[in-house]
Amino acid sequence: MKLNRRDMVVGGAATAALVSGAAEAQAMETYYYVIVNNPVAGKEKEYLTWYDNRHIIDVVAVPGFVNGQRFIRNETQMYPNVMPHLPTYLTLYTVRTNNLAAVNADITNRIRTGVTKFETPSVIDNGTGVGYWYKFNAPEIKTKRPMPAEYAGKKLVTYKHMVFMNALEGKQAEWEAWYDQTHSPDMLTGPGFLSSQRTTLAVPAPTAKIPPTREMVMFTLVIPEGATAQSAQPQIPRSATPSPQDGKATRGYTYREIGPVITHAAAVAKKATFAA
Repeated sequence: MKLNRRDMVVGGAATAALVSGAAEAQAMETYYYVIVNNPVAGKEKEYLTWYDNRHIIDVVAVPGFVNGQRFIRNETQMYPNVMPHLPTYLTLYTVRTNNLAAVNADITNRIRTGVTKFETPSVIDNGTGVGYWYKFNAPEIKTKRPMPAEYAGKKLVTYKHMVFMNALEGKQAEWEAWYDQTHSPDMLTGPGFLSSQRTTLAVPAPTAKIPPTREMVMFTLVIPEGATAQSAQPQIPRSATPSPQDGKATRGYTYREIGPVITHAAAVAKKATFAA
């Protein structure tokens, strides 16, 4: 969905639908809230200062948010030439709640009342903002491989490799089994790969400028500072059996951390120091 600056956290029309149709409380669920955007031309410094020192704090302080972290699209992608390009900056939030509509209502109210503050004029290029909600729908898979010996003594940098995809029509159950039992373990053979988390789109985004896929898998990896993302690319043997994944819809993006993980407790404490 195309977001204006006040939609950048909330998720626009999809959020309004959530709030207006607030469902009864469900079991606790965990979500990724994926926000990607670009700064206004010539305002990158101001954008980074506001986002890193104020905005991520405002958002992670909302009840239900577990943490948040800032990333930048890496100069070299693990799999180059993926289209469409996503914006340069990623903020990845983890949210745990039994009522996503209530969380979104709280976010909206904090923006409306000025508790969550935006720069005026905006430092976000409104034409680039995209936000997706994805729900965890499988256990995290962690690698059992030791860290590569050549990583010893080197400064390691955390990356997120987000892969958007769909199962082939009529192959959902087969795809889930294949991804969890075959493909994720194959990906985790890449040097520095730590884990994979499979998720499913939680909030439809029919008007998104870059439409989301139904499925998204988040891989976490570490790479020595200065090494290329492609150096971690796993060597997956070709299978004689066609995969149940829609190859045309599949696209992956590699983002590098540019800020620490901000926990909810830390955000609440920091926000208490802000002037009203």
